[in-house]
Amino acid sequence: MAGHRRKDRAPQPDASSWRHRKVQIRDLVLSADRRGAMQRVRFNVELTVGENPGRPVADDIANVVSYADIVDGVRAVLARRPDSRAETLAEEVAAMALADRRVMRARIAVDILDAGPDTGAVGVELVRVRDARPREDAYTNPASPWVVKLGGSLSRSPRLAQWLGAVAACSVPVAVVPGGGAFADQVRESQAQWGFGEAAAHHMALLAMDQMGRMFAALEPALRMCSAIEDFRAASANGSAAVWLPSAMALGQDGIEESWDVTSDSLAAWLAGRLGARGLLLVKSAEPPTEDSEAADLARYGLVDREFARSLAESGVAAWCVGPDDAHRTIGALAGKPVRVPGCRILAAPQDCPRR
Repeated sequence: MAGHRRKDRAPQPDASSWRHRKVQIRDLVLSADRRGAMQRVRFNVELTVGENPGRPVADDIANVVSYADIVDGVRAVLARRPDSRAETLAEEVAAMALADRRVMRARIAVDILDAGPDTGAVGVELVRVRDARPREDAYTNPASPWVVKLGGSLSRSPRLAQWLGAVAACSVPVAVVPGGGAFADQVRESQAQWGFGEAAAHHMALLAMDQMGRMFAALEPALRMCSAIEDFRAASANGSAAVWLPSAMALGQDGIEESWDVTSDSLAAWLAGRLGARGLLLVKSAEPPTEDSEAADLARYGLVDREFARSLAESGVAAWCVGPDDAHRTIGALAGKPVRVPGCRILAAPQDCPRR
């Protein structure tokens, strides 16, 4: 879980998590010869840009999305398509911005000023999001693992042993994120009975995941228990599948909130970002939709937690959701290129609402 962070808690030393920032260009007014008359066009651009904590942003234009390049790109779009409708100009600007792989989301507003004697302006606003699909040249680092979240409800099913065996036999590195299952349910019940705060419940829920991870490792001895980035690197180097014990890494992180809106789903996305994972696979006891779905929609269906859409967007990884069947076929597909995982692909559309 995660939720309202206590402001007086400092992050652990060297702690980092995938982040994003908003790059904004406001009220850029350009003139163009539109249908034989000079007319002003106003552009507002807001870009959601992912940041990799492994590459700290220094005071160097090469390390950031350049405002000047975006402005030059807008000028080029208008020069190339001066007679186009506002909708077409907005689409062109969005495509230009998303050509930079660091840009995850583009909100573009285009207004045609002085549109008529009785009209101040007419215009359009649109949002375009990078599709979280693996590129043909992805996965260039063979040591990068897949992150596979095994839902806690699987602990009540005989299918759990099949999934653990499939993970252990996978030909590519895999890091398992355990759900809290019955251990986390006990935390919920105790909090409801005794009324202790979110910070304590958050810590206890992470420990519940630790317990489930230890159970996974006891059931499948080929799994190596990992509680730090270095542990995962060692597991990959030794050809071992890993299982995450999250409390040591996740407790006290500013990017992880302390509420039940964040569960092992969001924590799996957070870990995938930290590891630079090849992808994220959520294994659920319920069947997901059969077509590509936005993370926010899956949250509304109750398949993922409420913060998962944001966590996945910040992670920068491609993600899928599958049901409980066909463990060996599904895990075996992770080694394919391009990946062909059954189930639904999850599209990472960042939510508009600010982080609480």
